[in-house]
Amino acid sequence: TTSTVYFRQQSGGSIFAIDGRDGSETEIEGSSEYARFVGLAIHRRYGRIFWSDGRSVESANLSDGSDVNVVIGALARVVWIGSNFGQT
Repeated sequence: TTSTVYFRQQSGGSIFAIDGRDGSETEIEGSSEYARFVGLAIHRRYGRIFWSDGRSVESANLSDGSDVNVVIGALARVVWIGSNFGQT
């Protein structure tokens, strides 16, 4: 499976998309105008979309946006140190 992750590198900056197939990064034109968007990811296997506005992480059905759930009610800044366990 592949994923596309959307993120903002800094507050008030542009939104970028990373394609999980090849790691290519694309800046979304005009995205610096969007308010309070921190990150968004698509989980294709389960058909869910996840997003954050900096206060919580929510998810919904990918096809129609229904079944909205709060996944995490508080956010923490995490720094990974060590191995990437997703690679062999």
